[in-house]
This record gives sequence, C-alpha cells and structure tokens, in this order.
Amino acid sequence: MWLALRRGETVAECKARVPEAEFRLFWEYFRHVPLPEDRIDFWAARLLAAAQNPWRALGSPPKDPQDLIPKWWDDPAPPARTLADWREALRAMAGA
Repeated sequence: MWLALRRGETVAECKARVPEAEFRLFWEYFRHVPLPEDRIDFWAARLLAAAQNPWRALGSPPKDPQDLIPKWWDDPAPPARTLADWREALRAMAGA
C-alpha cells in the first residue's frame, strides 16, 4: 500500500503497473535501507538544518540534513553491495 501511495495510484493500479520482481527488489532494498520519511531522525535533521542555515557565515555552504544525522549505529566499514550480492538476494527470495 505504501508504494501505491508514494506513486499516487490505487493499489490495483500499482499492482497492474509494477512487475512482481521489481516490487520484490524494492521490498528487499527498503528492508535494509528505510525511507527517509519513515525516520524521525531525518525529520529532526531537516528542522535543525532549516533553523541553522539562515545563521551560517556568509559564503559558507548550507548544512545538508544528512550531515546532521548521527551515525552511531553504522558499522565503521560496511560491506560493499555489489550487483552479484543483489542477484544472490533475489535468487534467495525466488527460492532458486
């Protein structure tokens, strides 16, 4: 349902237009990487950037909300995701 809402379609329209394999790929991706809108820290960082940017020094670049989100849960060296990794995940989902 969230995909249909994001696309501005009904669930039936979304099912008709998005192939199942593509939907499963997006589902697997967003299991590991949540949408920014689903995270309260993203919204807090946007508010902080909006409050901070008007007071920055002249000529300095504006703050990006992504730079204001703490990264305390991240692994210092996350494993690289390659195309082969995604293909293997898709094969596992398909039961092949």
